[in-house]
Amino acid sequence: MAVEPFLGTRAQRAFMITKAIVVIAMVASTFGITLPCYLALFILAELFELALAYDALRLRNVIQLLGIVGFHCALIVFSALQVHETKTAIVPCYLSQCGDNPNFLWDKVMPFLVVAPCIVGASWILIIYWIKALYEEFGQPSSEQQYLSTRATLTVFTIFAFLLLLASFIVGVKCFHDFDKGLHDSKTQELHAVVFFSSDAQERDSAYSTGGAALQPQISIE
Repeated sequence: MAVEPFLGTRAQRAFMITKAIVVIAMVASTFGITLPCYLALFILAELFELALAYDALRLRNVIQLLGIVGFHCALIVFSALQVHETKTAIVPCYLSQCGDNPNFLWDKVMPFLVVAPCIVGASWILIIYWIKALYEEFGQPSSEQQYLSTRATLTVFTIFAFLLLLASFIVGVKCFHDFDKGLHDSKTQELHAVVFFSSDAQERDSAYSTGGAALQPQISIE
């Protein structure tokens, strides 16, 4: 069967459009509200997913598409938990005492906390549908290609996790004392090194995986 060109099928185009719409929706819901940092995490995650989806379609990587499903599910769980966590953090009194206060912070931020899991959850259903169509289009990868794709995908997710950890270290620097600041700086440099070497490893894995995919038809013919 002939290999379809990149973004040459309806399923590929619809999958990328779905991811782009989710990013636009998350960005649009951020401006002018009181929780820009919180929703910025979802924007960063969705941009990461968009880049991951582009790479998966370009390399016809089924394993990476399945990783996107798991990552999106984790976003739903995280956003749902944050509703309760934020309420516990910002509500200093009982609801019965603050219910009549028009300036009650929880009443202002609650709609924006709820919209995040709703958008992510609705898009998750569409993503599963399009990934199923893409799986039928790409087919089952060989054992060697499946191993290489899994390793490359895990490396990409590791880089993203370390980037988030690095961002949390940078944001919290003003709260540290002198000793803690020195420890923080050393750990930040270590995280920079880990991200650099992880990126290099991911690039090598991607090149090796692509080379294995190019050789696969020749091996099957022989």
